[in-house]
Amino acid sequence: MKKVTTILFLLCLGINSFGAAQNPDSLNEKFRSAMVPLRPAPPCHLQRIEGEGYVDYGLGINPKGAWEISICDLTEVAPHFHKTMESHFIVLEGIALVTLDGKSQILTPGQHIHIGKKVVHAIKSADPATSVRFLCSMFPAYDPTDYHLLSATL
Repeated sequence: MKKVTTILFLLCLGINSFGAAQNPDSLNEKFRSAMVPLRPAPPCHLQRIEGEGYVDYGLGINPKGAWEISICDLTEVAPHFHKTMESHFIVLEGIALVTLDGKSQILTPGQHIHIGKKVVHAIKSADPATSVRFLCSMFPAYDPTDYHLLSATL
């Protein structure tokens, strides 16, 4: 699933998997011959969604709702779960305190967390004055009717 998330993200951004910063001349001939030139990606129109404790910038969504990729700036999200959606969060900036089914852990830039279906989770910034920026992938795409606050279900 992690590899699928990475590939989808790279496709959305129009970046080849060899990295834009690498010099093709430094790669061996066999590796270079396997490279396929990429066309520029079409403009990416971000969909901005504001929720309680977060702002989400949609990068891409499958037309049938099979997946969604977004950048999320988050300060604090109350404990909740999703019956049908699972997600992956990669910290891009900031420090996050993530609680999954009552167990807390700290995530720093570059670290990843998988949140399965029906897992109660809460996320907040370690510094209340700043938000944490995540790269998020959701399978299937986010559906507001599948957001279940823990306090509302007790």
